[in-house]
Amino acid sequence: MFKIVSLVILVLLQQWNFLGSAQEWFTDQLKLEQPVYANSYSLDISTPMAYSPPQKTNQKSIKPFVRAKSVIIVDKESGQILFQKDPYVKRSIASLAKLMTALVVIDENSLRDKVIVSKSDTLTSGVKMWLYPREKIRVKDLLKGLLIHSAADAAKALARHTAGNDKKFVKAMNDKAKLLGLENTHFVSPTGLNSKNGDNYSTAKEISDLARIALENRFIRKIVNTEETTVYSTDGNIPHELENTNKLLSSYLDIRGIKTGYTKEAGECLVTLARGNSGKEQIIVVVLNSPDRFQESKIVVDWVFRNFRW
Repeated sequence: MFKIVSLVILVLLQQWNFLGSAQEWFTDQLKLEQPVYANSYSLDISTPMAYSPPQKTNQKSIKPFVRAKSVIIVDKESGQILFQKDPYVKRSIASLAKLMTALVVIDENSLRDKVIVSKSDTLTSGVKMWLYPREKIRVKDLLKGLLIHSAADAAKALARHTAGNDKKFVKAMNDKAKLLGLENTHFVSPTGLNSKNGDNYSTAKEISDLARIALENRFIRKIVNTEETTVYSTDGNIPHELENTNKLLSSYLDIRGIKTGYTKEAGECLVTLARGNSGKEQIIVVVLNSPDRFQESKIVVDWVFRNFRW
C-alpha cells in the first residue's frame, strides 16, 4: 500500500513541477532508477536528429586530374568541401554571373510582371533568345531565357526593367553579393560579359555558395533543370525556343542544372548540381577556366560518388 500511495504522490509532484528533495525521497523509497514522468513520450532513435555530411570511404584513393584552373565540389546540404583545386583564386566567371542577375530580379519583381523590350536590349552581343523591340513578355519567361538559354538580351531587358539601367542594376548585384558574404565577387554587367569598367569575377568557392543560395529558390531550381522549352510574348504571337546550354542534362549522370559560362577571358565555366543513386546525395561542382568543362565535371562527379558515402 505504501508503494502505491508513494507512486501516486510522486506523479502528482512531477505533474505540478514541484521537483526537489521530496521527489528524490519518494523515488529512493520506490527504488526506481529513473523518475516517473506522467505524459512521457518515446523517441524514435532511428530518426536522425541532424544531417550527416558525407564521409570518405577510401582515404588512399587518387584524386582526379583536371586541367581547369579552379575546381570545387561541395555537399549541397552541409557545404562540406569534398574536392578542391585553387578554390579561392579570383577568376573571370562569364555567364555564371547570371545567377546573381536572376536573384536580384526575383528580389525586385513579380514573376508575372510584364516587360516591354527596348531596341537597346536586342543590340547586345552574346547568346540571344531573339527578343523584338516593343515586344511584351513576362519576367518569368525572360528568366527562363536567362538561365536555360543564357540569353544576354534577356539579361539586358530584365536589368533595365528592374533598375532603369545597367549601372544601377550592377550596383544592386554587388550590394547583394556583399549581403551574402561574397567578399571576393564583383560584377560589372548583368550579362556576364566584361566591360570597359572591368571584369565579372569570383572564386570557385564563392560561386558554389552562390549556387547553393540560388537553388533554395523553387523557380530557379526548376528552370535550371529544363532541357528545352518555348516561351511566348504576352499576346502569344512571338515564340522563343530555348535550349539549355548545359549538355550534362542529357548525360548518364543525374544532373539537375545549373549554369554554363564562356568568354575568351574566362574560358569554359560550369556550375553543376549532381545527385547520387539514392537521390539524397547532392553535390555542387564548379569548374572555372576549363579546356573541357563538361568532361572534367563528369570526371570529378564520378570520383566523388565512388569515394564518399552519405
